[in-house]
Amino acid sequence: MLILKSCFKNTAKYNGLYWFSRCLTARRFVTSLRPSNEDQLIRDVFDQKCYGNNYKFAKKIEQVGLFKNRFLLDKDQGFIRLAEIASMNCKKLIEEILNDDSNNTLNIIRCFDRISNLLCSVIDLLEFVRCSHPNTETILKAEEAYNLLFELMNILNTHQGLYNKLRESVSLSPALAKLDSEAYNVAKVFLQDFEKSGVNLNDSLRKKFVKQSMESSTLGRRFFNQSMNKPQRYISVPLEVLGGSDPYFVSCVFDEKQKLAKIPTVGYEGAQALVSIANPEVRKQIYIQGHYGTEHDLSLFESYMDSKNKLAKIVGKDSFAELQLLDKMAQSPNCVINFLENLSKKNLPNVRKIHSVFSRMKQKELGLTTQPEINIWDREYYVTRYKQQLFQEKSFLTSSVAYQRNYLTVGTVIQGLSRLFNSLYGLRFVPAEVMPGEIWDPDVRKLNVLDEKNHLIGTIYFDLFIRPGKTDGAAHFTIRSSRELDRFSINDSLSLGFDDYVSEKNQKTAYQIPIISLLCNFQKSNDNNASYLDLWDVKTLFHEMGHAMHSILGRTKYQNLAGTRCATDFVELPSIIMEHFMASSEVLPLYARHYQDDKPFPSQILGHYNQVEDSCVALDLQSQICMSMIDQVFHSDTVSDPGYSSNDVVHQISNRFSGFESVPKTSWHLQFSHLYGYSATYYSYLFDTALASLVFRKLFSKNPLSREAGEKFRNTILKWGGSRNPWECIAEALEDPIYAEGGEKAMQRIGNNAFNMSERKS
Repeated sequence: MLILKSCFKNTAKYNGLYWFSRCLTARRFVTSLRPSNEDQLIRDVFDQKCYGNNYKFAKKIEQVGLFKNRFLLDKDQGFIRLAEIASMNCKKLIEEILNDDSNNTLNIIRCFDRISNLLCSVIDLLEFVRCSHPNTETILKAEEAYNLLFELMNILNTHQGLYNKLRESVSLSPALAKLDSEAYNVAKVFLQDFEKSGVNLNDSLRKKFVKQSMESSTLGRRFFNQSMNKPQRYISVPLEVLGGSDPYFVSCVFDEKQKLAKIPTVGYEGAQALVSIANPEVRKQIYIQGHYGTEHDLSLFESYMDSKNKLAKIVGKDSFAELQLLDKMAQSPNCVINFLENLSKKNLPNVRKIHSVFSRMKQKELGLTTQPEINIWDREYYVTRYKQQLFQEKSFLTSSVAYQRNYLTVGTVIQGLSRLFNSLYGLRFVPAEVMPGEIWDPDVRKLNVLDEKNHLIGTIYFDLFIRPGKTDGAAHFTIRSSRELDRFSINDSLSLGFDDYVSEKNQKTAYQIPIISLLCNFQKSNDNNASYLDLWDVKTLFHEMGHAMHSILGRTKYQNLAGTRCATDFVELPSIIMEHFMASSEVLPLYARHYQDDKPFPSQILGHYNQVEDSCVALDLQSQICMSMIDQVFHSDTVSDPGYSSNDVVHQISNRFSGFESVPKTSWHLQFSHLYGYSATYYSYLFDTALASLVFRKLFSKNPLSREAGEKFRNTILKWGGSRNPWECIAEALEDPIYAEGGEKAMQRIGNNAFNMSERKS
């Protein structure tokens, strides 16, 4: 999408100049408590049920809408009203752009960004509601409003008049890149997205592109829904072949009437079966049945891949991967493939070592005279047992999950995150008032983020616990971005029902307060006691908080470049680097303390945990390399070859890159749902994992709590959002100018310097 590249992620009656001057000087102190009390209060608000949302700082209690939006007080028409206002204001701006004869480039760019901001302000909110709101009727209202704006998006994406106006305006300002690099960058982003949508084609090709785009979108949604909702399949086996298996799992699948075990093979249940069943022949059956693909499924998948290839050909590109990577750090498919091949070459010897260990375990378990082959269906079974074995080798350090959780209440971990950010950036969390109607579930907690001058610079809503209907996994939503404010953008916000309070960078510049919603699916305690996490949950929370800090500190002039609105293969760096902090023994005492006596979690246990968790990381890395390579090949021109078979492609690449022999008559790629949302960019997580390792090692290896290092990370990476070439950010952070130009040489250098994925500072 062009105007809405970064989403998904009645004109105001007030005078804009008045509101701008008011907001510049506004201070909203949510509490007069001393910082020492604030720190304990964070923990209490999350851990003591008596606080809940009955705990308020405000004396006056009034009803408000969701996220305090005044339109959302109306539960029936609020979302539609928001969409209508955004649409109306956008159409006015379109007229203003098309009728602008002044050739004022900066004004035209600002109007484009205002359109983007108006739409994102509503669509980001609607997307969040669709994923997380517990009320079905509210979700349907949000869907209705979303569909209304989707029609406008389709018009904007292919609007030749807007494209020509922006292109001509930029061409009339040849010095723009030097005079105002941020304006130039946001204009370039808009132009690239227009061109990706075929707007610069002749009428015949443009109509062909629109038709092909709709077909591809339809096929993509069908593939995604099919990959995410595979019907469960079962195999039935007699009880006697399950000797040595997990007794609890066997008891769950055994049918007393039929005297057979009915074992699930698909999804989470199928994965649990592969971990639990001791008989390798039964595991093989589970794997084959769980990854079987029908001719209909394969036909749909191959049609979807072909449709994207045709789309790219219409706009003059050799492949969809080439089109998709134009504005990414990698820039071209060859750069990605070379990076993956280089990484695979270094990692495969580590995979073979693990195979050798597993083979000896399998030999001993089955009583064989020679070492057997390790197959793909053996992988998770022996990973689990090998880790159990490593834990038992240091029994004096072994701790149960229950033991860990005594040190990891939700409040303690979030209190620790506040302490960490205070050490790195001088920021801290402060519990904030919650007004009736502001939140969507009683378990939601709200924190404000304050700087050292007590300026409010962000707000985070924490929705941390599992509930029916809530989206799976963890997610970060930017409801409001951290963008610069002027009288126009303030009027836009007011017209949409948001009351903007701003923080000061200096006396001349004001920024919108970003609003973040952070979703997880942790287990909530069943009583009035605090809810506890395990170390994996903590890792998830740290990861998502990395995104939140990027959204808050990524302050830019234009909203389309703010925070996480940057290149796909750069956006995970701030979140993955937080996982390194979580694994650091220096950071551990900040977030892991006993709920009764406040004693810190033993660092030796964390160190042992890290070693065990990382013991098989080479297998995970190789799997990611294989999937990333398959993603590249499926989005290459290979899909147009005569006799092309997606199964053949998967088997060939798997045999070369997965570390295991591919299994005939299986089609695991039909469950590779990321081929829809991350088309040709699945490598991004792997690439950012490499970057995060290099950056953490450079800046934080000596002292993870260094304020100097934190400020450098903030000033070289976080603050830019998408307003600066990410390669320049990396070059400055690593103090290595060779990275500045990016491209194949820089990618190759990262591959050559690829870290040992198991390396931790603990």
